[in-house]
Amino acid sequence: MEFFEHQESARSRSRSLLWRFVLANLLLAALLSAVLLFVGEAADEAESGRRTGQNRASSGEMLPVILCLDLFMLLTVSTAAVVKFYSLSSSGGAVAEALGGTLVSPETTDPLERRYRNVVDEMAIAANCPVPEIYILEDEEGINAFASGPSPEKSAVAVTRGALQRLSRDELQGVVAHEFSHIVHGDVRLNIRLAAYISGLVVLSTIGYFMLRLLANGRESRRSSKDKGGGAIIVLAIGLFFLLFGFLGKLVSVLMSAAISREREYLADATAVQLTRNPEGIAGALKKIGGFSKGASIDNASASGLSHFFLAEGKSVGFFEHMYASHPPLLERIKRLEPQFSGELPDDDSIGVQTGEEEMLVSQLSGGQKASAPRLEPPELPPLHAEWLPEKSLHAAIVGVGSAEAVVCSLLLPTAEKERQRELEALSAWIPAQEVLRYEADAKGLSVNQQVSAVFMALPTIQLGSKARKEAFRRAVEQLSRADGSVSLLEFLLSVLVYFGTQDTDPSFTMRGASSRRGLKSVDKAVVRVLSVCALFASQDESARRELFGAAASSLKLNGTFLPDADSDIGSFMSALDEIRAVSPRARKALMNALHGLVLSDGKVTELELALMRVFAVLLRTGVPPLDGLDERRVAVGA
Repeated sequence: MEFFEHQESARSRSRSLLWRFVLANLLLAALLSAVLLFVGEAADEAESGRRTGQNRASSGEMLPVILCLDLFMLLTVSTAAVVKFYSLSSSGGAVAEALGGTLVSPETTDPLERRYRNVVDEMAIAANCPVPEIYILEDEEGINAFASGPSPEKSAVAVTRGALQRLSRDELQGVVAHEFSHIVHGDVRLNIRLAAYISGLVVLSTIGYFMLRLLANGRESRRSSKDKGGGAIIVLAIGLFFLLFGFLGKLVSVLMSAAISREREYLADATAVQLTRNPEGIAGALKKIGGFSKGASIDNASASGLSHFFLAEGKSVGFFEHMYASHPPLLERIKRLEPQFSGELPDDDSIGVQTGEEEMLVSQLSGGQKASAPRLEPPELPPLHAEWLPEKSLHAAIVGVGSAEAVVCSLLLPTAEKERQRELEALSAWIPAQEVLRYEADAKGLSVNQQVSAVFMALPTIQLGSKARKEAFRRAVEQLSRADGSVSLLEFLLSVLVYFGTQDTDPSFTMRGASSRRGLKSVDKAVVRVLSVCALFASQDESARRELFGAAASSLKLNGTFLPDADSDIGSFMSALDEIRAVSPRARKALMNALHGLVLSDGKVTELELALMRVFAVLLRTGVPPLDGLDERRVAVGA
């Protein structure tokens, strides 16, 4: 399957649809304003003619009224949308919790939940993305899932209990990979904005509805009144204006957002194949949804305005409903994944209930425990970047409450005895020294990229701590990285990941979104600092560093001076990255390509340099460029 081609095609079409979404609502506002102007003039003419026979008011007298109403409408929609926006983006799990989701404990012993956690860890590494919070919609028997959150590092993945019970491991992996596509491609951010805007339109139509109710309640008093002027007609027109704009605006918004969502679903299906390297996984899940009696149903009433978040439609749709369905038809999605698909779907009897026991068996085998069941063979084609996943025997410690921080600290513990004892004493104020030492040998035995992945996996658990604890942990990590008087590239990368992953807010995520026109020149000082840091770690020779910096800056057409101490302050470095994340995706990709050039300057890619590219891809929210002439599916690491 040519999933890269499908990805680019879906991206370009969804961008076009988003502009149509905005334009359609502007045209609707203009049309209804014109209608209200006409009705107001007609009412004024009738009133003037009935009472005094004088001429009706000019259209110029009505315009201020129309403009005031438009302004009120704009303020109402904007206020309601902003409130909804911040409620949905307050945390990765905000949407899941609104739907009754339950956070899965890192230390769960439930076999199905353990399998689910392992799959999420695997797909996070495959997508080169921080591990999200993990939720289950316990009361939902349908097969469905969704991703939410304001940013990749503050995201959440949720599945229904029905998905856990009915999907095989490969199918669950395909579903989770599909949701990771929504995270890494920014779909969850787009979905939050769409849900917020639609919520504002609903509030406006509600105001119009209550205005009409009040008008209807006063109908008897108006009948008995001798004054049957046009005032009631104007109030009626205003109420209808709000009601119609809210209703029609929501209809247009749903139509457009559904079209955008459909394109993103194709992109997510294609990316699921890229990450799992197994089209049968996501295709099998879609087949079960189509054949299962419960389908993808979501019974929670709060799901009505959030359909575009889900893996599949929460209810069956008829012929006319297809035009505003938030997802493409299941059969069409399956055929794109399996062109030879016959159209036959499984029924309830053939969709067995999963136990997850095979996952517990794998954990026992990886931990060195004996098991009487037959050995499970690994898949013929493991997920993308499977070699970056830490040993399974360490997973429980990496994601465990309390032990997650100890594992990260053990990665940075100095080897010199004097510095080692000093740092252990400093850590003992909030992490027992024996806990750090317990995991040191296994943690430092991981490859460089496995160590980076371990931090990815540990961050969601560390995020559960209080703000004060997270700040103390950040300080401890930075102190550990400088314990021997210098900072290695790996220490710097791990420190930056911890700093980035434990922030409470994402300054780049706003209601308006980043300007697509902003380029790197608008943040040239920040780019100079980032390029200087990379040049510092790329070579030990000062002249070579300046030459590398100059080549990268020249490729980006930027003027700036190399900063020889750019790695001395992680806070300043992270502030520079915050500025860069607000520029356009194209500009961030250009910067990533410049860093790519620095890495390839000596003609080879070491594992440490690959780790550098991985971390910067996360920090810049962009993909890892092809290395050594190979695409993302096969990354070769030099000596």
